[in-house]
Amino acid sequence: MKKYSKIIFVFIFLAGASFLVWTYAQNKGYRFQVSREENITLTENNKEPQNIGSIGYLTELPVLGLTFSEAGDALWYFSNDLLYRRAISDSNDVKEYPLPAHDSVTYVLWPPTGSDFIIGSGDARHLFDSGSNKFIPYPDEVKFIQWLPIGQKIAYIWAGESEITLSVATPDLASPRKIAKLPHADFRLAVSPNGKSFLLFSGRGNDPIYLVIDGIGALEEIAAAQAVDSVKFSSDGRNFAYVTNVDGRQHLFLYDILEHRAAVDQPYYLSGDYAWSVDGKRLYYSVQDSGLQQLNVDDKISTRLTDKNAKILASEILLDNSENALYFVEKATGRLGKLKLK
Repeated sequence: MKKYSKIIFVFIFLAGASFLVWTYAQNKGYRFQVSREENITLTENNKEPQNIGSIGYLTELPVLGLTFSEAGDALWYFSNDLLYRRAISDSNDVKEYPLPAHDSVTYVLWPPTGSDFIIGSGDARHLFDSGSNKFIPYPDEVKFIQWLPIGQKIAYIWAGESEITLSVATPDLASPRKIAKLPHADFRLAVSPNGKSFLLFSGRGNDPIYLVIDGIGALEEIAAAQAVDSVKFSSDGRNFAYVTNVDGRQHLFLYDILEHRAAVDQPYYLSGDYAWSVDGKRLYYSVQDSGLQQLNVDDKISTRLTDKNAKILASEILLDNSENALYFVEKATGRLGKLKLK
């Protein structure tokens, strides 16, 4: 792979009094209130993949927190704690959007719409409030957060003095509403596409996976007790995938919610992230010995997506809506990569 040449930074200073640049990010409606916008001109030729199944790397530095713009024409991500927007059609069109001072970013929670987002650093979580252009810390009682897919609201685990709850509220925790009472605060959660159902799980090993329906509040056990690393609903809400850790190795399972049964008899080995297709019919993931894979949910057939020598492991996977390309963060280096699917 050709090495990148040096990046030439072009700084544009605007004279006069300080001002606000409202940037409509198009990324699911993000609008950032910033004091300046820095355009970065890249002189190297970013290696775009040319053939189906080929891989190209778009950055040399590590990135995290991948997401698409609402129009699907750009990528947003953090690199070295800075926020960037990269146009998909023009690999040289990269912009940095300066933010107020904040902790080092270890993960990002992007909203379905709106300009507020959440960053995490260790156990600390901060809401970026675009109205005040400030990062606001969440109280210690908030143990886990996910955005609801509809409206500007979050679901979260609240460990209060009197009780522990699964609740929903606006991002600033205004107007909270309790969904269910919980036995402990170590749960994490996944939210269904309609925002009405929740899956609760933990990595402790002695908790089952619970299904909680808004308006009912009961914890329904739908999978046996096990140490679960993550859970993701399919886009149609019929299935969910979950990852367990057994003897240090990750196992990927599928579960059919409508039929209340496991959708596969044997787990798939996993190493990194996984992502559902828009129609919920395919699951994309990476495997230690084979690289990036596509699993057809109906026939349970898994297909290698790259050359047998390209054993890419991905810490993040982002699939475009048309399934023309799969973007990923390489687990070993943190670089942003692109796999051409069509």
